[in-house]
Amino acid sequence: MRLLFISLMLLSFPSHAGLDHLTIKSLSFDYAAPKGSGTIDKLQIGMSKSINEAVEVERIGDTYVARTTFLDFQWIDPWKFLFDIPKAKLTGVNLSAGNLKHSLQVPIATIDYKGEYKVLNGDAVCEGTSELPILEDRLLEDCRDSMRIEADRIDVPIDFFLVDLLSRLPQPQEEEPLKYFTLTSKDGEFYFYFLASYVVKAGLRAWGEVHYEDELKTMVIRVDLIKFGILPITGLVMKELKERIKDPRVEVNPPLIKIRMRE
Repeated sequence: MRLLFISLMLLSFPSHAGLDHLTIKSLSFDYAAPKGSGTIDKLQIGMSKSINEAVEVERIGDTYVARTTFLDFQWIDPWKFLFDIPKAKLTGVNLSAGNLKHSLQVPIATIDYKGEYKVLNGDAVCEGTSELPILEDRLLEDCRDSMRIEADRIDVPIDFFLVDLLSRLPQPQEEEPLKYFTLTSKDGEFYFYFLASYVVKAGLRAWGEVHYEDELKTMVIRVDLIKFGILPITGLVMKELKERIKDPRVEVNPPLIKIRMRE
């Protein structure tokens, strides 16, 4: 499920008082905790705008602080799995988030999170009708209403637990898909597909439902079915998740996964 976490992470951004719209064009960025720097062709936060800027991010206490020449903003108490990332490199990222429709393009990304993950040509679109005043909350609701995330390729560490798990199962054969990774949501009902390409080369699929509790502070994922090729493996995967996940903010109680995103 860490791939799901990473996909949600790519759609996240700092909360900011009075923030109504966020636009990022061509962000290239290197981060090694606790600091990172890069360049951006355009940054617009509400009515404030910067063009062709250098950008710096620093992790201070429980806050991410981002600075440009004319614009500064903070993300207080960000999601823990994102806050703990030691290294990341992004190239040419575009993001637009505001009202009704939100989009993200990630041509190349490398993320170090207990192993190296690589994303090639990631693309995400969310559409909804939420009128919540906080943009981060609005994004969560709109992506639950209608979301599609795709990537031409996502590489995971060879010691990723799903690779080990799938290598022990009978190996189905299937045609290579156009996209290695797909995640969709419609009114909270989600579909997930990932092409495993280490040791095995077959599709992992999952179906279920997502909703929020505690005023959008907790995400609840109900996993209805997971299949490897044509083989149902829901119980096996959920058992592995329950044994392996030690983060106190994540509770695995099949068929539910509860993630505490904010305090």
